[in-house]
Amino acid sequence: MLNVLSLFSGIGAFERAFENVGIPFELLAYCERDPDASKSYSLIHGVPEDMNLRDVMDIDFLSVDEVVDFICYGFPCQDISNGGLQKGFFDENGERTRSGLFFEALRIIDDYRPKFAIAENVKALTHKKFTAEFNTVLESLEALGYVNYWAVLNGKDFGIPQNRERIFIVSIRKDIDRGFTFPSPIPLTLRLKDLLDDEVEERYYLSDETTKQLLLSAKVEIDSTARIRNITPIERFRLMGFTDTDYIKCLEGGVDERELEKQTGNSIIVPVIEAIYRSLGAVYEEFQPVN
Repeated sequence: MLNVLSLFSGIGAFERAFENVGIPFELLAYCERDPDASKSYSLIHGVPEDMNLRDVMDIDFLSVDEVVDFICYGFPCQDISNGGLQKGFFDENGERTRSGLFFEALRIIDDYRPKFAIAENVKALTHKKFTAEFNTVLESLEALGYVNYWAVLNGKDFGIPQNRERIFIVSIRKDIDRGFTFPSPIPLTLRLKDLLDDEVEERYYLSDETTKQLLLSAKVEIDSTARIRNITPIERFRLMGFTDTDYIKCLEGGVDERELEKQTGNSIIVPVIEAIYRSLGAVYEEFQPVN
């Protein structure tokens, strides 16, 4: 049984992966500032919102008084991602950025010294531009007594037809470390259309004029049947490895569709985490599923 503290929780991809693989765990608390994401988390995982510690900066050693075995933290990527501000951990004034909240996760790991911690972030963290930040992450964790294993994994290599690369850093406390190997890719059998509905509401389709402009910019032939539409919120849930039931719980619980779209965009592909857990389970009994 793993006692889990979830930071930057979103809608709980790490927790959904525990549930899917069948690994016994106890959620001690989760931490999510966005009230809509917190509501979705609560609805999906069936836990009360008073388990939410809200702001990671407010967590201190008294926030959770149990032993913490596992900390998961997908710290903010806004200042690292290619589409973001790319300021790194500190801005031009020396102030911490949103991505600099990594140091709050580090502080909490230092407080609780879990056996395992897993971080997730965008692939850009490994790029040359962010060499200093990436080295800071690895060296800081090592200084706390952790062996770090990292890899960039793609959702399409683990059963989901989506090209989404993310870095995962698995940190194992040195006194229990017995090594770790990231999972190997598996053949992709699902196609995108397997996760899409045959019929969707008209509001998801682009106008004929917008469609024409897009096709012209792509320099392809246009015919009378060329209609382009957006991915619907429930399809976005599927593309992240969450279920239709998860989506329906959130929608019926009062979470707006636009918020659900944003939440999936900020989430992690669940089957990728499942594969990591299974690889951990090959070495560490804490990650072995209950039959």
